[in-house]
Amino acid sequence: MSIETAEGMRPMLVRAHLAGGVALDAQWGTALDGLLASVVWAARKGQLHDRGIATSPLADTPDPQDMPLPLARCRTPEGDWHWAATCALPEGVVGDGTEVRYWTGRLDLRHAEQVASDVPMHLYTHQGRWRNRIMPLIITTCRSVTWRAVGDADVVRELLETVAAIGKKRSQGEGQVLRWEVQALSDVSVWEAAHLHADGTLGRPTPPGCLSAPAGRPPHGGLGRAGIRPPYQHPSRQRELMLPPPLSGLTDEG
Repeated sequence: MSIETAEGMRPMLVRAHLAGGVALDAQWGTALDGLLASVVWAARKGQLHDRGIATSPLADTPDPQDMPLPLARCRTPEGDWHWAATCALPEGVVGDGTEVRYWTGRLDLRHAEQVASDVPMHLYTHQGRWRNRIMPLIITTCRSVTWRAVGDADVVRELLETVAAIGKKRSQGEGQVLRWEVQALSDVSVWEAAHLHADGTLGRPTPPGCLSAPAGRPPHGGLGRAGIRPPYQHPSRQRELMLPPPLSGLTDEG
């Protein structure tokens, strides 16, 4: 295992100060490299569209291109690699750490009449495709979330300044970010910043080869199938990895 850094790349802590908690999109939180990759891809996609170049859906792309991120790469003994960054860790958790909120979805009959060529006499909203929905959304109630990483702090800060919200249901006001904070970590090794949370637990889905001696294996959530780098849900990114421990049972630490 080796971590490849470019000039100006150092261990760092990234913190998102939140307005009212966040709906985490995975059991171990939003990945920093995935967040940065989405920002870079959105900018690139806009440039391509301005030039009249169409982009293919991710499902139709057998081997997606890796976005150029301002992060170091960790090369594994298995010949694979991942970005040197962790997933989100809530801090300043309030109460038991969770709150259930609800979102609703209802059929707009006027809109359906405008866009459809033929509307049935009766649209059943209590069942089937057009049913009304009232769905629960679990919110992690915390003041902020943090990531560790190895990279160029100035470029990371510049990319994140464009991100106004994180997690699920952002368009409904969830996961609003008040401000971003990026600071250097002088007392943390490159390996720790790339793989571990501040509490010493495994901070990202990690190839087993990254956790071999002498580094040892930190507390983790066991071996499972997960994405190794963005786009995390794509089949080409799926591996058997050591998973972070679940975020359940978090308490307020100040």
